[in-house]
Amino acid sequence: ESAELLVEPGLKSEYASVEVKGVTAIESERVQRFFIPEGFLFGGRSTVYTAANLERRTNRLLQALEGEGYRAVRLVNQSVEIDEATARADIRMEIDQGPIYRVRSLKIESSTEGAGVASEMDTSQEGVAFTAEWERSYRVKIRNEAYRNGYPDAKVRMSAEPQERDSREVAMAVTFELLAGERVRLGEVSFRGDPDTSTSVLYRKLDVDESTWLNPLEVNSGQRELMGLGI
Repeated sequence: ESAELLVEPGLKSEYASVEVKGVTAIESERVQRFFIPEGFLFGGRSTVYTAANLERRTNRLLQALEGEGYRAVRLVNQSVEIDEATARADIRMEIDQGPIYRVRSLKIESSTEGAGVASEMDTSQEGVAFTAEWERSYRVKIRNEAYRNGYPDAKVRMSAEPQERDSREVAMAVTFELLAGERVRLGEVSFRGDPDTSTSVLYRKLDVDESTWLNPLEVNSGQRELMGLGI
C-alpha cells in the first residue's frame, strides 16, 4: 500500500511590528533591532517570525537589560496577533525594567599576607552598575593576583546586601573575600613523550622558572605555546 501526502506550505509568517513598553534604559531603535535587524527595518522588508525566535530575541533583550544593571527585569506580558490574510505578526509586550542595581561600597577581605591582595575598601567602584559581568571580572581580578603570587588554589567568595532601595535604584554593599589556600613553589620541570623536539625549545616555549612561586596563569600560557608546536 502507498499513501500520497499533499503539503501546502501556506504563507510565510513575518514580523510586521514590535511594540515594547516599559524599557527606558535602552533606546527604542536598539530595542527594535533585537527583533527586526536594522537592514530589514529600514529597507522596508520584514523578517521571519516564529514563536521560538521571538522567545530567543525577547530573552536577549532581557539579558541586555540585566547587563545594564537591571537585575530584577522581567517580562510582564506578551501578545502576538497574526493577520490571517498576510501571516504578518504584530507583537506587543510589556517589560518591568525594575530598579538599577549599583555598587554603593566595595570591601575586600584577605587574611593571607603575600597574596598581593590587601584588606581594604575600593572606592573606585562606587556607583558602577552591579552586574553579573562586573562581578565576574572583579572576582577574576582578585583571584589572578593571588595566582601571580603563588596561590594556585585561590578562590574568591562574594556577598552582597542592599543598603538602600527605592523604585529607581538599589545601592549594594559588596564584599569579596579571598580564600588563598596554600602557597606553592614550582618544582622540577620535565618533558616526556616527545623525543623529537629539543628540550631547550620546550623550556623556551614553556617560559617558567623552577623554584619560583607557582603561577598557574604562566603555566597555562606556556602550555598554549607548547600546543602551538603541535604537541
